[in-house]
Amino acid sequence: MTSTEKTYEGSCHCKKVKLSVTLATPIEEQNIIDCNCSLCSDRGLLIFFATGDRVTVEGEEHLSPYSFNKKVIHYHFCKNCGSSLFGHDEGKTQYGINARSLHGVDLDKLNLVKYDGASA
Repeated sequence: MTSTEKTYEGSCHCKKVKLSVTLATPIEEQNIIDCNCSLCSDRGLLIFFATGDRVTVEGEEHLSPYSFNKKVIHYHFCKNCGSSLFGHDEGKTQYGINARSLHGVDLDKLNLVKYDGASA
């Protein structure tokens, strides 16, 4: 990890699933997707992306997968509390992480980018 990198920790509500992600630039400098598709809007997701080698997940046995539409993204929710944590591609090379699942992140400081997923 370089001196500019920062690791963020997060979890589901019941803490059975924990994740960490190391970013080269602070999350406040990332573009965070505020998508209006049915899944993101129903769950209140704010998504940013990280490569799979930067993400660690503990408690995967407590996750329930969900895919829809083209079924190329595998979303994961905690079986116990229902929290929406992340999605990934088939090979787990790219993760879309819910910024709301990270601890200590000031959501008011995030750079939200509107995305019209409802029309995509």
